[in-house]
Amino acid sequence: MMIVLAGAPLLVAGCERPPAKSVVASGQLYESGSARFDLIFQRIHAVQSQSAPAAEERRASRKPLLSLLAPGGAADDRTIFAAVARRIVPSGAAGFRLDVTADNAKCVALPGTKNDNALARASEESARLELAARKRLRARIKDIEDLEREIDHAVLDAKRSPAEKAPEIRRELAQGAASAKRHAAGLKSAESAGDDYLENLANALTGNRAKPKPTNPGPATPANPTPTPPPATDTTSKPVEPLPPPRPPMPHAGL
Repeated sequence: MMIVLAGAPLLVAGCERPPAKSVVASGQLYESGSARFDLIFQRIHAVQSQSAPAAEERRASRKPLLSLLAPGGAADDRTIFAAVARRIVPSGAAGFRLDVTADNAKCVALPGTKNDNALARASEESARLELAARKRLRARIKDIEDLEREIDHAVLDAKRSPAEKAPEIRRELAQGAASAKRHAAGLKSAESAGDDYLENLANALTGNRAKPKPTNPGPATPANPTPTPPPATDTTSKPVEPLPPPRPPMPHAGL
């Protein structure tokens, strides 16, 4: 006779407790109870809480040109560049050269260009705002890269720690490293888009109406990366070697 005690837990073979959900992966502040690690987790949470920089700063840097070329309207970057180029082309001159330094931008009229102070001032202001945004992006990228190095050191300390929570701390640090890496990649994508904006604007100021580079920050890595194609095979024709002469027939036994 089998006796089952009331209230006794039933264990099913093959069933294990699912792993605990990561606090950091869900975007929340993880508290380890150790001052050594909690400071890093606070910095990780601060990075996760930062808003994406692209939208507001993109609007701010385009506003000077939009106010001049499309008052009260909205336009994407390609429309802005085309409007700048159209304003240059009728003069039949070479337009402006946009000189850009780390912190400043200056439009220099090329020989024969009609004096268009309004366009020059709007372009300079737009470029300066983009440069200021790029400077802030680079500062944030550096902070995250410093944080990634600190996380690496913290993981090593957690591996050496005999504390009962050490495995959980390592797991949360790993999630923090992955989150920091994603945020840094997004900021670098926005920085690259800003560089393309300045290059496209410089081209438009010379009247160049070629298709500009896309300036919308995209994902750091493609969702479906293109597989690496197999190495090309050599299809060059090679001379065909002549076949060897046929062997003479073997004599029959007894002949």
